[in-house]
Amino acid sequence: MDNMFSIILCVLFLFTIRSDAISSSLAEEGTTFSVSSAQPDPSNSSNNTIKTNKKQQVPFETTSTATTEVTLSDGLTLINTDPSSQAYYVDAIIDSEIYPLLIDTGSPYLWVYNDNCTDSSCLNKQLYNASQSHTYATQTFELSYSTGSASGIVTSNNITLAGLTLKNFQFGAASEVPDIFSIYNFSGVLGLPNSNQASSSMLNPAEGFKIQGTTNASKFALCLGEYNSTYTNAGVIGFGADFEQLHDGQLYYSQAISNAGAHWETLINNIYVNDIQVVFDSVQVNGANSTVQRIALLDSGTTAIVASANDATKFHSLFPNAVTDGSSYAILCNSTSIIKFNIGGETWTLSPTEYLGKKYGDDSQYAGYCASNIQGMEGFDDGTWVLGATFLKTVYVEFNIDESTIGIANRTSGIKLVASNSSSSNYYGTHSQSSVSNSSSKTNKSSSASSSSSDSGFSIHHSSSALYTLLFVAFSLLL
Repeated sequence: MDNMFSIILCVLFLFTIRSDAISSSLAEEGTTFSVSSAQPDPSNSSNNTIKTNKKQQVPFETTSTATTEVTLSDGLTLINTDPSSQAYYVDAIIDSEIYPLLIDTGSPYLWVYNDNCTDSSCLNKQLYNASQSHTYATQTFELSYSTGSASGIVTSNNITLAGLTLKNFQFGAASEVPDIFSIYNFSGVLGLPNSNQASSSMLNPAEGFKIQGTTNASKFALCLGEYNSTYTNAGVIGFGADFEQLHDGQLYYSQAISNAGAHWETLINNIYVNDIQVVFDSVQVNGANSTVQRIALLDSGTTAIVASANDATKFHSLFPNAVTDGSSYAILCNSTSIIKFNIGGETWTLSPTEYLGKKYGDDSQYAGYCASNIQGMEGFDDGTWVLGATFLKTVYVEFNIDESTIGIANRTSGIKLVASNSSSSNYYGTHSQSSVSNSSSKTNKSSSASSSSSDSGFSIHHSSSALYTLLFVAFSLLL
């Protein structure tokens, strides 16, 4: 049988080793199955219909005529991405050098590639010279990944982000970097966790800004998705303030779950497809069993939306004639259904533009179908839904460390981002990903790299029982 079309899930586990095998494609004809019968008949439950007079949320678009100029002053800077929009990064400045850092709300701290790294991921990248830093520490760190680990020393230096400077800030300098990072041009990870439980010394930069008196609040705002601007961009990130011009109306706050470690997790009250509430198997959610509530893990390091295979199958059962092999899902490309997440007492919607991925080939057995940007994963069965860029690109999100809250609002349309006359353009992400790596890369000079630990240092390991965070889920066609 011809397998005319495959959906490839390219998955990088950001800080947890997982041994689970991931099904990477819709299988050959005869092994896929319809999910249309997995959901109970909604006509049997009058409570499954949502009643709302709320104006439908309009997805954020960049094609509208700009009506309001927003100045990129200190504290607010542009985000860039790779051509496939798989990873979002921001430029950091250390010792006058620019380091593109992957923005990850699921990682526990900031770390960069050290110049003694000889792994393939460090080739032709901007590398940091820890031996010449302000403090060359003897402490070590280690973060475990699915295909290796990042490890090295803990050092400190002045770091500038969005025009704001962290003085003598502690971060990791990795001499070992997993090979799976090699195809991306970033030079480290900007961890923006909910807490610093993973390390007593390496903080969320947003927290560091407040401690050092640079800002008045330990919080940051994230808007993924391109804005109208003369600068190349894939969104903005801001520190220490509410950037009111960027969101339309009030922020709807929900409490971050306290036992989620570094993750930004909160409660999803319910999920709908059109006006039909999705009924899942009962699992414990935030201390109580539920068939409708789930946990949202907001993660800028994930491209798509990921749930357990069981949850994903029940969810897709509300899409006519949807098909799956148990982890990858496909929906008819002419779908007009609207997905609704109720978080913080407000309903946030995804249109087909957001949740439909690449189209199956016309000569495929799945002609007329598109890949779903909501995917399932075996073993991911605790009721958690990872809301990645598919969701984050539609909203303005504030992550507040002081209050342990997540605030969500609709994005303001008709925005044009302009530079401040008093700030350096380096803060605005004007460098493309390729130009940064090609123009400022350092040549590896060390013949070996190791991450030995000492009695005076510490080693941070994230066990396989921890909740995994995905860096990205990329979809591609194989003909």
